[in-house]
Amino acid sequence: MSIASMYNDSFTVRRRTLTEDGASGFNVSETDLSTGNAGALQGRSGSKQKAQGTEEVIITHRLYCGAITVEESDTIIVDEREFDINYINRELRGNHYQIDLIERRREEE
Repeated sequence: MSIASMYNDSFTVRRRTLTEDGASGFNVSETDLSTGNAGALQGRSGSKQKAQGTEEVIITHRLYCGAITVEESDTIIVDEREFDINYINRELRGNHYQIDLIERRREEE
C-alpha cells in the first residue's frame, strides 16, 4: 500500500500577494495557486510539537501530501477551514511532504 492511497482529503493552496496602491499603501490579493490537491489531514493535540529542527511550537494539524508548489507564507484550505503553514518538511522519502499547520479561528458571527 502506497502512502498516496491514504490521501483522502482534498485541499487548496492559496497565496497572498501585496502590490503598491500608489498612495503609500498596499492592495492585498489572494490567488488559489492549486486546487484539488490530495492529502491526509491529521489533527494534533494543539500542544507543543517538535518542528523546524529543535524549536518547539504549537501546531493544531499536520498535512501529508505529495510534492507540490507551496511556501510557508501560503494558506492551506481544507473543507472551508483555513490553516497557516508553520513548517514544511520536504525531506520525506518518495517525494512526499509533511506540513505542520495552525488552524485559523473564525470569529463568531
